[in-house]
Amino acid sequence: MLDGEEPYASDAICSEPTQLISFDTDKLKTLFQQDFELGYIMIRQLLRAVRTRYVTLTGKFIQAIKNHPEMGALL
Repeated sequence: MLDGEEPYASDAICSEPTQLISFDTDKLKTLFQQDFELGYIMIRQLLRAVRTRYVTLTGKFIQAIKNHPEMGALL
């Protein structure tokens, strides 16, 4: 992991065709140390993707609560 933590495994189920990308951590760290601008751009793009997914999923969650007959009355 980039932050020095031990690697971990997880399961995922995709609802559509998906491509998985993996990076060699040591090579990626070295590349980011050699080119700080590249590291900044990569992290910024990653955070944009995470934020977009977070906002989308939060909206779907709120909509699901509003549509639930018992929960909708509480909002």
